[in-house]
Amino acid sequence: MKKLILLLCILSSAFITQAQVNGSVKGKIVDTTTKQSLSEATVSVMLLKDSSLVSFSLSDKKGIFEIPGLDAGDYLLMISYTGYENFQRKFSITAEKRSTDLGEIILQKEYKTLSGVVVTSEAPVKINGDTVSFKADAFKTKPNATTEDLLKKLPGIQVERDGTVKAQGENVQKILVDGKEFFGNDPKLATKNITADMVDQIQVFDDMSEQSKFTKIDDGSRSKTINIKLKKDKNKGDFGKIAAGGGSDGRYEGNLMFNHFRGNQRISVLAGANNTNKQAFSFNDIISSQGGMAGALKGAMMGGGGGFGGGNNGNGITTSRSIGINYNDQWSKKVDFRSSYFFSQADNLLKQSSFRQTYFPDDSTTDATTESESRNRNRSHRFNARWEYAIDSMNSVLYTANLIKRVISR
Repeated sequence: MKKLILLLCILSSAFITQAQVNGSVKGKIVDTTTKQSLSEATVSVMLLKDSSLVSFSLSDKKGIFEIPGLDAGDYLLMISYTGYENFQRKFSITAEKRSTDLGEIILQKEYKTLSGVVVTSEAPVKINGDTVSFKADAFKTKPNATTEDLLKKLPGIQVERDGTVKAQGENVQKILVDGKEFFGNDPKLATKNITADMVDQIQVFDDMSEQSKFTKIDDGSRSKTINIKLKKDKNKGDFGKIAAGGGSDGRYEGNLMFNHFRGNQRISVLAGANNTNKQAFSFNDIISSQGGMAGALKGAMMGGGGGFGGGNNGNGITTSRSIGINYNDQWSKKVDFRSSYFFSQADNLLKQSSFRQTYFPDDSTTDATTESESRNRNRSHRFNARWEYAIDSMNSVLYTANLIKRVISR
């Protein structure tokens, strides 16, 4: 029996050693005709069994690339470069062969001679300047997964427990849907309500400030931004989701999302209600929003707990209700309009009961029972609108309106 246990320990140790070999793959990318080095080609490494992306990199000025940190297994290397056909090569990492050198890799020119031919790229990631694009279908998610679940699978992107998104170590300030704001400038409403099967690409880039884009004068200010590019068949149609549940002690929770998309015209409705202490929003979200806009206001649909309860520190039972509508449309080639309205209400009921018994030296005691009840109601109205009229290529008029009204009653 001891020999068997020892054998199992040895096999287990050997397996762990084989799995964590810290392997690498490298090579040099050149042109098929001139043999010149191709710099900034996108190099992706995927697991062969499910095509999931493991890591990616760019070739340097000499066309050389190296991707380290690979565990033992079978992989598929894919190289993509604008104007050239995609290159694919299978390779394996083992304990005996930790490094794979593919040597000189020649990319073939991509020729398009036939009209009407649609060329599609299966590369899971592409880098164009400062924009990193991830192909959503290359990352497997569960049925009914949200965009937030998709983001968690992308390399270089982290999603915190409260829904905050970080890309390349920086907080993502804006999340756009097909280049436009979704419910003002609220990153969490977009990631938590748009389903992963609607997404074609996730694009990460450094965006200029609103003032720079309007004046067309670069002030050097940049903010990390994610653009959720929807699939073409999701750009037109009516779709949404609804969920409801109930439990003991009269507990309930429900939410709804409905989208009416007709190209540039997009109408989205969100609604939610619960008495399970999932707040409609938190005060910290309001004060952290940019420019006083209705950004970062968490809807009840998002399931985010709140730190705003009228001074009760999250105690008691909170009943939350919220509803919002977002409307974007391009009324003409020169007029673009965006607006959203969001209402949320949180009612908190706190009941406290205490019993105190005091002992005295003469063996006498006193008993005291106290009971208290407090109610707090917090209501918030948030409205924003953006209207832009392009007079010509050099002149335009921009009007923005932002309103936040909060009412606290006890």
